[in-house]
Amino acid sequence: MEVVLDNGEVVDVSLSEKFWTTCPELRSAVIGRWMLDLGVIPWAKGKPPEFDLEPIGDRIFGLALN
Repeated sequence: MEVVLDNGEVVDVSLSEKFWTTCPELRSAVIGRWMLDLGVIPWAKGKPPEFDLEPIGDRIFGLALN
């Protein structure tokens, strides 16, 4: 799938087998750097930041800090 970050950067992300069941995480170094730039990592234990992931096309999603 493709993820369009709120800074306009487009990231190709592969979903793990467990994404739809027990591990709904998008894993990407690009997304990690984006989160660092936003200042949301590291976060307090048990209080991860919340993001909006909205479909914007076929297998394309927009990602923004909530």
